[in-house]
Amino acid sequence: MDAVTYRRPDHLDPRTTDPAAPAADLDSTGATCGAETAEMGEEWFCTRRPHHPDNEHRAAFDRGGDGPADAVGYAWREEFYDPSPAPVAPRSGLRDTGTGPPFTLAQTITWTELRAEVARAGAEHWVQGSRKHREHVREADRFDAIAAELHRLWDLDTAAG
Repeated sequence: MDAVTYRRPDHLDPRTTDPAAPAADLDSTGATCGAETAEMGEEWFCTRRPHHPDNEHRAAFDRGGDGPADAVGYAWREEFYDPSPAPVAPRSGLRDTGTGPPFTLAQTITWTELRAEVARAGAEHWVQGSRKHREHVREADRFDAIAAELHRLWDLDTAAG
């Protein structure tokens, strides 16, 4: 389930702007992020500009909607978001191989199979056929294909050794 960060109070008049609402962060061209979530049977689509800098998605009302036009009615964060910054590449141009031992093929196979299972489990939490459901199913299929190739390599390796 996604983490709700804002929900417009039901008692507000549709013409009233809520001062506690986050900024809509709309794109001047009308382009949107398009992320979606379903909360208690309601579907919300992120209307923020594409590639917004954080993981908070915001759904603004359209003209004639249940609230003031271009005001945020609902905001959420995706549950699997990793807020840690991406690792910075070394400036020397040399690749840091680390000091830990590399993964074995068996560990890689196990991790790949686990990742496919997690993606399949994630798909079950979305409405069948929704964009998020299809993304999880595609990810599970991709990791299943990787695992199958790794098993093939494992079989070749064990037959040769």
